[in-house]
This record gives sequence, C-alpha cells and structure tokens, in this order.
Amino acid sequence: MAKQYLVCLDPGHGPETANSSPDGTFLEREFTWDMCQRLSRTLMEQDIAVILTRTWDVKPSLTQRAEVSNAAGADLFLSIHCNANENQDIQGVFTYSYPGSEPGQALAGHVQRAVARAIGALDRGLLTNDYVVLRETAMPAALLECGFLSNSAERLRLADP
Repeated sequence: MAKQYLVCLDPGHGPETANSSPDGTFLEREFTWDMCQRLSRTLMEQDIAVILTRTWDVKPSLTQRAEVSNAAGADLFLSIHCNANENQDIQGVFTYSYPGSEPGQALAGHVQRAVARAIGALDRGLLTNDYVVLRETAMPAALLECGFLSNSAERLRLADP
C-alpha cells in the first residue's frame, strides 16, 4: 500500500490576537483560519491527510503547535500568516525556514514559488528565522507570510476567496 502523507497546517495566531488591517476590519486570525480550511479540503481531495494545530477558538502556544505536529508524525508543517508594516506601500509574499534545515528550505522554496505564482503576488523570497514552530518541529517546516494586511491592494486580494 502507498503511504498516505500527513500535513500539519498551523493557522497562525488565534483568539486574542490583534493583528489586522489598519482599519481593524480584516483580522489575520480569520484569514489564516479560512486559508487553512480551504487548503485542508484541497489536500484531502488529493488523499493527503491533514491536521490543524488549533481549533477556531483556541490559541495554543508556539511550543504546543510544534508538539501537535510532532505527536501526529506529520510529514510536513506549514504555518500560515499575513504581514503588516507601517509603510502601507510594502507588499509581497515570503516564506521562512529554520536556518540550516535543507528539507525546510526546500519546502519553503516550493511553497514560496507556488503561492506567489498562484495569487500573482510579488515574490519577496526566502528567509530563515529561529521561530519556535520551525525549530521545534521534527519534519520539514515553513512559515508563509501571504501578504501585507497594511497594503490596500494586497488586503483586497487576501479577502478574495
């Protein structure tokens, strides 16, 4: 029998997280939840199993998010986020991996190229960081920043299903 892959999706942030558009009408936690729900359905249609690090109304710690993925024996971990900046002209998609993790960097590269191409966003490239969810996961892991909530054009794109 062929192995069924398991992907752990991490809808970034959660309740009590204030990350939002400048006018407060578009919340990062709502976007990441919706994105993970849609991505889950797409992956399951391809016979890929999916687990999430949180439910709608729970905000686990960063360590707990990594533990969910590790305990399930996931093959990949993807944390989904949006960005913001005081400079409302900044835009683009970028993806993080853990420094020195070749599998994580490969995953981040695939995610980065696919997302930037699929949504027609500026490809800001790959970055590395010592984020807990990248460092503490036992499988290739990436953290995707899907765009800037502070940029009006990107916010409209992010709000469009």
